[in-house]
Amino acid sequence: MNTQNCGTCEHYDPVIRGVKETKWGWCVKNSTYPNKEGPGQLFPTEAKRAASGAMPEPYIVRKEQIMPNCALYTIRRARPSKQELVAKLLSDSQGKTVLR
Repeated sequence: MNTQNCGTCEHYDPVIRGVKETKWGWCVKNSTYPNKEGPGQLFPTEAKRAASGAMPEPYIVRKEQIMPNCALYTIRRARPSKQELVAKLLSDSQGKTVLR
């Protein structure tokens, strides 16, 4: 039985408004993301993608929400936040084209 909130889970992908995280996020393991990333979007590498032309199926959770029956909960590893990744992407692309 899970007693931890979704915001501390490895599979929690916060929704970003501008450059700030909201109190909502996608559960990566239970969601199907759009086929292509939109401008400024960064999907987790393990995210399932919808087929071309198919609709995404988001599974949205609150950061402080506890899902007692969640067998997928995994404690979050240390890594840069989504805000930090977006800020780095924006700073890298200031005045130059980033091709990789």
